[in-house]
Parts: sequence; C-alpha cells; structure tokens
Amino acid sequence: MLHPAIESHSPLVFEIVDSAIGRSIGGCSYYVSPPNGKVYQEFPPNHREAESRMVERFIGIMKMLVVFHTRREGKI
Repeated sequence: MLHPAIESHSPLVFEIVDSAIGRSIGGCSYYVSPPNGKVYQEFPPNHREAESRMVERFIGIMKMLVVFHTRREGKI
C-alpha cells in the first residue's frame, strides 16, 4: 500500500495510444492477485516460477483498428 488513506486499485488498466492518429492500439490489465484465483502459500522456488507468476497477472487487451474514410467537400 503506497498511501494509508487510498485503497489499492485492481486491476490496473494500461492503454497505449498512438498520438499521431489519436487511436488506441492496445494495452493490458495487471491484477494484484492472479485473476484465475490461485493462492500461493509459498515463495517461488526459482526465477522461472517467479516470472511465470508475474506474467499470469497480465492480460492483454487487443483493439481492432478501424480506418474511417470521410467524405471531404469536393472529394468523394
């Protein structure tokens, strides 16, 4: 907990935006505890197990990019 008066936020949602076109191109959610409900009673025995536990907390968010063509005056 970073601040005693503010609760932790879960999940944290990150979204990557391409500022040139003003659209979201993807993102992810990070959960404080694994979203599948696993509860680990022991510390991970090695770095591979620790990394796999960390990775399972991230869930990717894919956005489909849609290009809209608008009709400008005098042009179709």
